[in-house]
Amino acid sequence: MSTSAIHAMSTNTDSSSKRDLTVLSPGERTAPFGVSVIVCCHNSASRLPATLTHLAGQRCEGRFAWEVILVDNASSDGTARFARELWPHDAPASLRVVHEARLGLAYARRRGVSEANYEFLSFVDDDNWVCPNWVQLVWKLMMQHPDVGACGGFCIAKCELPPPAWFKCFSEMYAGREMSPAHGRFGVQVSRCESPHYPN
Repeated sequence: MSTSAIHAMSTNTDSSSKRDLTVLSPGERTAPFGVSVIVCCHNSASRLPATLTHLAGQRCEGRFAWEVILVDNASSDGTARFARELWPHDAPASLRVVHEARLGLAYARRRGVSEANYEFLSFVDDDNWVCPNWVQLVWKLMMQHPDVGACGGFCIAKCELPPPAWFKCFSEMYAGREMSPAHGRFGVQVSRCESPHYPN
């Protein structure tokens, strides 16, 4: 399990002052501004409670639309049913469960992208505990920086048991990575999430 935060920007596009939805690749469709959070799952029932709790607890300021798309990737443990039962009726966004029968993360992500209603896509793993203002930051960063095509993040591992001594040296292999606070080759530091797990 891990906690996630947005930290650095990467992959520049053009430097126009505002995003232009008319510049599209052949066959690409336009989408309204908003955030589609895509969670790909395979037999994720045991991991979803904490993940969905963190998503349902998002604090969003301003008027923008967002949604959560959970892709059930050939699960056999009732992942889809658990997700629907876990999602609060008063959550700040809707949860939509879609199915992808072809097993594999690439297939699941493609399904999520094809189902997304909004311009900005945020991939969240089924064991990521996003910080309370994750969706707000995604929206703010991408709207305020039209020269950016993608933003990355970092994860802080929250282990169920004390990790072995070697874990810190190899944590990146387990998706536990921190981004440098300094300006990097692919972009600049923009913001940090508000999270009790992040050492400010």
